[in-house]
Amino acid sequence: FMPTLNEGTLMYMPTTLPGISVTKAAELLQTQNQIIRSFPEVASVYGKAGRAQTATDPAPTEMFETIINLKPKAEWREGVTLDSLKAEMDKALQFPGVSNAWTQPIRARIDMLATGIRTPIGVKVFGDDLTKMEGVSRQIETVLKNVPGTTSAYAERVIGGYFLDIVPDRIALGRYGLSVGDVQGAVTMALGGETVTTTVEGRERYGVTIRYPRDLRSDPQENGQLAIYIFVDIAGRDLGGYVREAQGAIAQAVQLPAGYRVAWSGQFEYLERAEARLKIVVPVTLAIIFLLLYLNFRRLTETLIVMLSLPFALVGGIWLLWWQGFNMSVAVAVGFIALAGVAAETGVIMLIYLDQALKEVRARCAAEGRAFTRADLRDAIMLGAVERLRGTGSEVMQRIATPMIGGMVSSTVLTLLVIPAIYGLVKGWGLPPAAGLSGRHPTDGGANSGTVASLPIVSEPVQ
Repeated sequence: FMPTLNEGTLMYMPTTLPGISVTKAAELLQTQNQIIRSFPEVASVYGKAGRAQTATDPAPTEMFETIINLKPKAEWREGVTLDSLKAEMDKALQFPGVSNAWTQPIRARIDMLATGIRTPIGVKVFGDDLTKMEGVSRQIETVLKNVPGTTSAYAERVIGGYFLDIVPDRIALGRYGLSVGDVQGAVTMALGGETVTTTVEGRERYGVTIRYPRDLRSDPQENGQLAIYIFVDIAGRDLGGYVREAQGAIAQAVQLPAGYRVAWSGQFEYLERAEARLKIVVPVTLAIIFLLLYLNFRRLTETLIVMLSLPFALVGGIWLLWWQGFNMSVAVAVGFIALAGVAAETGVIMLIYLDQALKEVRARCAAEGRAFTRADLRDAIMLGAVERLRGTGSEVMQRIATPMIGGMVSSTVLTLLVIPAIYGLVKGWGLPPAAGLSGRHPTDGGANSGTVASLPIVSEPVQ
């Protein structure tokens, strides 16, 4: 959806199968921290298993969160990037029954608050029977692990946990003169808790009440339906292409029972909303450019000639994106929208010079053509410097500048070759047979004057 900004800190979020003991979780956490700390790029590691000391963290014991603080990039090994470092760590942290997920602290909190998914892609299985839903989710997990680009896939196990069932013995209670309420009170104190003390804040007193953890008080439903999440982490693939391939694989391999459905979540939700908006923004942008050009030239012919430069710019932008290995994202789309304006400006300047070429001497036309070329190449060089930036936030700027650089180069080269030829053909239809650029009298050029009139227009700007 959007390029990942380097926060300088990684967040490792592995998940184990339900039922892991606290002792085993602590042992596994220490082992993982030791492996992570062995990488020279790591400054410090801090991890936890289960929920934190807050009511807003309903994480179970099988869910780990490890914060990895990285050293400055200057202290990294030569050739190591953030992606390659994550790949090395992920390979070293392979344990049976553990599903890895990698993100960054700020990004993870934003994603979880917005969609409830802590990985780039999530799959939600809706239905009314948890047993059937878990069976479907495990099938989807197996299918997704075989989709190219998947680094991990984990389906929640909602019926595999351990619970304590307390059944009162009413006969024994009656023997001691106790009621079911007395048993519930004792259980509440032991497991759930009650008001245990009072805090004094100035002249005010507040009772300190302990209650059930949020995960036990939560209703495992979404929009009136039971839901099971499948967390999917990917690498080296764009979100849209991966989801389309995964949807096809699931449709072929998984048969959903009647009344059950699958929904895709995570950053893919953002991507769908952004694509829906871009389907409106891009045509409107092109229409505005066309309208402004028509208001400037007052002729449809010149307007269409300028709009012809936009496909030439698109060629270079796509080629440079492929060469850089950038996936399609909103930042790239913004770069293409800006490129459309620059390409239109290039076509307008070219038409201005071509109009002057019909009225002025050949030498001046050639000089202005070289000035036009220098101005466009100067802009491309300046944007090239932006694309080479590697500081904080450069991930977005690189993807905005890349299509503009490639598009400006291809637009400049192709515009210098194609637009003058088309302009000469179009204008040649309306010129007298003896008109030309050389300034000669019609009677001096003979029958061939009209034929060579367009040659200076085509050849000079290339110089």
